[in-house]
Amino acid sequence: MVTNNGLTTINGDNHNMSGHMITLNIHIPRDSSVHSMQFDVQMLISDLIHNIQQYLPLTFDHDSSEYGLFVNDTQHSTRSYWLDPTKILNYYLLKNGDHIEYKNRYRPLKIRLLDGTVKTILIDDSLIVAQLMVYICTKFGIANYDEYSLVYDVDSDDGNNNTKTATLLRVIHYT
Repeated sequence: MVTNNGLTTINGDNHNMSGHMITLNIHIPRDSSVHSMQFDVQMLISDLIHNIQQYLPLTFDHDSSEYGLFVNDTQHSTRSYWLDPTKILNYYLLKNGDHIEYKNRYRPLKIRLLDGTVKTILIDDSLIVAQLMVYICTKFGIANYDEYSLVYDVDSDDGNNNTKTATLLRVIHYT
């Protein structure tokens, strides 16, 4: 497939796909590079990740299943989000020229337990907190995960963004 001036040549036939293609700037934080790539808006995010892995000359060894796409809103960090591999690109409100990060989904998280001990586990940043609670409580042998929550621990923050500390607290429900 070759794209030129809004016309795409597939098997020798020209197709006008200007409304069906989007150009995204793929940022790879590990080597601080940005690559422009064009995608069909009907592609699954998982296929998009696969295309990035095939096209870009990634010079580091990595397990491709550990990486995902992250939209980082530098002005409003609460608007940053991971792209779900089961959704199509058109599901997200992305436009031509938007920046997307191709980065590792896993990072270490220090957790302070109720008894004061601190343990570090590897978590998937692309999961929502409810899913993380199931994973974290399972790791620590806690059956009733819905009675616990994570609280940001300001006192023990070491200043390193890679290993933030959260405190596992028990939530008391009053009826």
